[in-house]
Amino acid sequence: SIQAEGSKVIFTSREQNVTAIMSRLKYHIEERVMELSGSVVAATGRPKPVQIYQSTSMLTASHVLAVHDKDNQIHTIQCIGPGQIEPSDLPSAERRSESDVTFFAKWSESLLMRQVPEQKVTLKGTVVVSQSNATDMIATDDAGAGMSLSGDVIEMTGTTAKAPARIASVGGDALQTSGMDFSRIKPKELTAIGNVLLTHNRVSGHINEKLTVTFTEQLSPNAASDKTKTISQSSILNDSQGDQGETNFFCDTAKASVNLVQNAQQKQSAEWKDVWLVGKVQIEHTGLTKDSDFSAKGNALSAKSGLDAIGDVSLFGDPAEVRLASRRVEGPRIDL
Repeated sequence: SIQAEGSKVIFTSREQNVTAIMSRLKYHIEERVMELSGSVVAATGRPKPVQIYQSTSMLTASHVLAVHDKDNQIHTIQCIGPGQIEPSDLPSAERRSESDVTFFAKWSESLLMRQVPEQKVTLKGTVVVSQSNATDMIATDDAGAGMSLSGDVIEMTGTTAKAPARIASVGGDALQTSGMDFSRIKPKELTAIGNVLLTHNRVSGHINEKLTVTFTEQLSPNAASDKTKTISQSSILNDSQGDQGETNFFCDTAKASVNLVQNAQQKQSAEWKDVWLVGKVQIEHTGLTKDSDFSAKGNALSAKSGLDAIGDVSLFGDPAEVRLASRRVEGPRIDL
């Protein structure tokens, strides 16, 4: 094995656009495993974690394993213990454009990232994922309200490799030509399991067991191309300027598809399709006036055109129940 240890050990890979700072590095030659470890500051007792910089992001964890294939390309990254991904604090980091996102992820147990061949990311232990721009997995609307998702486990599958990018790093300019990239996580499907909380733009969803969301992107007719591809941007509801009240929903499981339309100015609008809430469904809406308040209970809810498409939402139960300001409606199926 090859080992380096000190108060500040620096590893740089220009090919994969990575700079890592740690207290101990050990490379197991036969296993092709690179082991990165932090330390504890003796004077304060505070942890001094591993910091890995890539493109516009920084990954922090106490212990990191990077497994290489026979071509010396990383195919698996494992972070053991608590950690997070956040925007890079390097002064030389690549500047974000308006279409980029500010991605944040935090976990208490582990992160596992695999290339199989598409990138697959699994986070475990009090996981929180959020972004605050309208052009990536979890997006904001024009009002600037972001989306946050938390759960016991969050898995993002089908994250594809981005195009080669140049970045100014600690060691100078570098061009990433291959390998894994945690700075731009763009899944085709996201699954959150256990005690899921979804918040966005005055909407909060509480899902006991499992949430599954699939993402597709479509260019508008006015865009430069009519090509359709898979990408990760979304907002929880269409950018509606209607009722500005607050909505809470509760259920056991939820599933939805998100279609994003991008115009020639790279502005995105999200269309939620085929939304299903299943098991002990409850909705509580508080409007700007008492007359617009309502609540609903049932076994399942279907919203073919998204949760804000009035007239295309069906509530099922035995019976389902909707309470409005002035009346109550019951039945096996209620169309809203």
